[in-house]
This record gives sequence, C-alpha cells and structure tokens, in this order.
Amino acid sequence: MEGRGKKRMRAPIFSIDEKLRILYVIEKYKDVVENKKTDALTWQEKNAAWTKITAEVNSNGSVPRTVENIKGFFENQKRSTNKKAAVEKRQLRRTGGGSTTAIVDDPTFGITMEILNKKNIYGLQNLYDGDGDDLDPGNSKVDEQTFQGAASTCEEYEDTLQGPSINSKVENSTDWGNSCPAQLQAPMNPKLAALIDRQTQKQIEVPATPSTSTSFTNKKQENTSHSRRRPSLHSSTNVARKYEEVAEKKKTLYDIQISIFRKFQEQQEEMARNYQHDLEERRKHDEKIRSLQIQKEVLDIEIKKAQLIALRKGIENE
Repeated sequence: MEGRGKKRMRAPIFSIDEKLRILYVIEKYKDVVENKKTDALTWQEKNAAWTKITAEVNSNGSVPRTVENIKGFFENQKRSTNKKAAVEKRQLRRTGGGSTTAIVDDPTFGITMEILNKKNIYGLQNLYDGDGDDLDPGNSKVDEQTFQGAASTCEEYEDTLQGPSINSKVENSTDWGNSCPAQLQAPMNPKLAALIDRQTQKQIEVPATPSTSTSFTNKKQENTSHSRRRPSLHSSTNVARKYEEVAEKKKTLYDIQISIFRKFQEQQEEMARNYQHDLEERRKHDEKIRSLQIQKEVLDIEIKKAQLIALRKGIENE
C-alpha cells in the first residue's frame, strides 16, 4: 500500500549542453549501441557500453543520470531526428510552389545524424539515376574554366552571327512578321559555316595511336567539370583477350582435373583387381583346407575300421 502511494521522482530535464555532451559520449560507442545484432553476446556488450557511457557522463555532469535515463533520452532523440529529417525531405521535394516551412535549427541534429545510419533515413543515392550532368561544387578552378569556356563559345557564336548589314535591334528582335519561308533558302554566313566546319572536324577527329586517344580522353576529362558518371567501357579487343585468357585458364584447370580423375580411377581399378585376386587366393586356400579335412576324416574312418577288424579277430582267437 505504501508503494502505490509514492510517485516516481521525475528527473531534471536535459539542457542543450548536457544533450550535446551525452551525444558526444555516445558517438564513441556508436558501433556497439547501434549494432543490429540481437544475440546474447551483443546484448552483453551493449549493456557494458551503456554502463561506460553513464559513468563518463556522470563524471563530467552536475546532474546524476541513470542508464535508463540516458537510454530513454537517446531513443527520444532518434525519434525527433527522424521526424525532422522527414520534414526536411518533404519540404525539399514538395511540388505546387509557395514558400517552404521554416525548419527550427537544432544543434543536436548534426551529431545525432553522425551516430545514426543515414541510409535508413535518406535512403540510398543512385549515382547513375537521372539524365542531368552533375557539377562538382568543390572544384572551383574547374567550374571557373568551364564557365569561361562557355562564355567564350557564346561570344564566338555572337561574333560569327553579327555582320556589317545586321542591326542589333533586328538581331535581338523576336518579331517574325516580316519573314517568309523563302529566306530559309538564303546562303549561310561564311563565318558561321567555317565555325561549324571547325566544330565538326574536332568532333570527328580520330587520333592516330592508342596513346594519343588515351591522352585525349584524359585531357577531356580534366578540362570538364561535369560527367555522366557512367561505367567505363573497355575496348572489344581487351575484352576478347581477357575472355581468351579466362578460357585458357579454365581449359588448363579442366585438364588437371581430368588427369587427377583418371589417376584416381586407375587406382580404384588396381585396388579392385587386388581385391579380386585376394578373394580368389582365399577361396583356393579354403577349398584346399576343406579337401584336406575331408581326407583326414576318411583316413580316421579307415583307421577305426581297421581297429575294429583287429579287435574282432583277437576276440575270435581267444
């Protein structure tokens, strides 16, 4: 009755500093406490890890905490972090326009995400999904070169399209009311034709040696800051050579296996012949012993007959 009347003492709430301190301590043991295994040995390791975490937190904290308090805090922190991550994804992928909902900044969100498995929250990222080109924001030099190259290309096209008889107002105008289909048959500007020929020649240019092709490809990859990130393709000759090497190795392996099997089969046949020979010798030996026993019994019978005859003669003489 006395136990029912007492209320459970509520522990003090966790401050921001205490939350961060606890999370930093849990991060040291995240490989143990976040282990997905459920066997007895793993549970013992987890309990020992939580005991160490509690001792380390209480050694630097002003409010004593129990293992249950820290474990409950961590479970609540994981739930709140998952909710915030879900809200963030929902706001980023929402359609329909309008302003986004402001997300409250939480200093414990980052350290909690370091402890948890991000794949369970954000999912797997496919490197080959989508048709867009990915830019590397960390490579500022490459980005600057790319943008400068694009700007120079645009300026080159603009200079080519401009002529002495073309007015800038007419060039930038989008009014096609005075145009007619017959103008499409007009000859191309010589500068534009020369530029198109140069671009086409660069695209269809084939290097003379494989080393030049490799250097050209590497140089192209170094000068561009974006790529499709598609899997690299090997030439057909290299693939055929590798297949031939694999086939040759398989053939050698099969030959070795066949030779081993033949030796084993010969050994088995030799053992079978020896066994049959032993059986035949044993059979002959048994037959010889049996014939000798029969002869012995016949001789015993004849000896007994002779003894009986001699005994009868002796009796008759008396």
